[in-house]
Amino acid sequence: LFPLGWGLDYASAANSPPLAEDPGVPPNWAAPKGSLFHAGHVVAPWSIFVADDSAEVHLTTARQESPRGTVVATAGPDGVSADWTGEGGMLRISGRAQDLGPRAKQGDTLDVRYRIDRVPTRSVKIGMRCAQPLCGTSGGAMLDVTRVFKRAAPGSWQTLSIPLSCFADEGADLAQVEVPLAIETADRFRLTISEASLVHKGAGAAPGCPGMT
Repeated sequence: LFPLGWGLDYASAANSPPLAEDPGVPPNWAAPKGSLFHAGHVVAPWSIFVADDSAEVHLTTARQESPRGTVVATAGPDGVSADWTGEGGMLRISGRAQDLGPRAKQGDTLDVRYRIDRVPTRSVKIGMRCAQPLCGTSGGAMLDVTRVFKRAAPGSWQTLSIPLSCFADEGADLAQVEVPLAIETADRFRLTISEASLVHKGAGAAPGCPGMT
């Protein structure tokens, strides 16, 4: 912005030239409102973690394993890939707790654009985690989407849209959602996520809840 040697001392005074305010960010890089993951990056204030029954680890490098190595997340040009080795684990996007209860009543959805890289062999669940244990339910705010992922053609991009009301209808209290997206399985499975967002679609416009196995 300034040429070499332009700096001033305390006794000098000068007016700086006008500086450009354009950040130079390509339009397709700008995250739409409600985005959790976009253009290959998690959107602030959210972060990505891989977890197992031991603990969770923040994804801060191009490749990160959970503490026991049961799930591995890899960041790449297509998005973030998660590879479950067969002993159980979770990929999740988490941050400060938010009240999603009103959004569930308005018909908002959790949208995930994904690609199946290895078809699941056992149950795969997708859902949310809350400040309150299990979001106030006996089993947590998680839905079984095994059938959806098994029917998806491997290698092709698909979009899964889940109304937030699907979780509320199961008794989940969405007043303090800390993890708006969590994916878990106990066996071998691999998928890549290119986009994830909370989308407002309005009452009556949201799709039905995903089929269960």
